[in-house]
Amino acid sequence: MRSEWDVAVHLSAGRLLRVLPTWSLPAADVTLVYPTRSDLSAKMRALTDFLREWFSALPRA
Repeated sequence: MRSEWDVAVHLSAGRLLRVLPTWSLPAADVTLVYPTRSDLSAKMRALTDFLREWFSALPRA
């Protein structure tokens, strides 16, 4: 059992198959906790920007 966002590429490429297509896990949020925006380092800003872009590019169910 894996998160859909973790296996989406493999599902779309046909390397994995859904064995229980009508069953799904409940939705789960991903949270990034960091200091206030005014104190973000360049590394933290790069990480938050990367994660925002990466998650928004994933296919939605």
